[in-house]
Amino acid sequence: MLRDIGLEVRHALPGVGEGLQDHYAVRVAHRVTQPITLNERARGMRLYWEIAKWLATGRGLIAFSPAHVAAFIRSQPGLELPGLQFVFTPASYTVGVISRREQRFPS
Repeated sequence: MLRDIGLEVRHALPGVGEGLQDHYAVRVAHRVTQPITLNERARGMRLYWEIAKWLATGRGLIAFSPAHVAAFIRSQPGLELPGLQFVFTPASYTVGVISRREQRFPS
């Protein structure tokens, strides 16, 4: 298969790539009117307040899961396992960079 696309096989290892799954992600963002997003709460002095709150009470931003809502859905009837995963995170992340929150919302 690799040779079919012009790649030389240097070491054939059976099983490599089996079960490989694509993780396509669609990013949907909306502008907010108040600075109350997780992006704002996880920056500067607000972040120190959130850390102190978590240390004192175990609550607040630091206690949140990165994805607040998740759904696993079968994409076709008859599938044994779900084929789709949806997640919601109330923060925006830099396009093309994993796990880096945006510093400012694009205009």
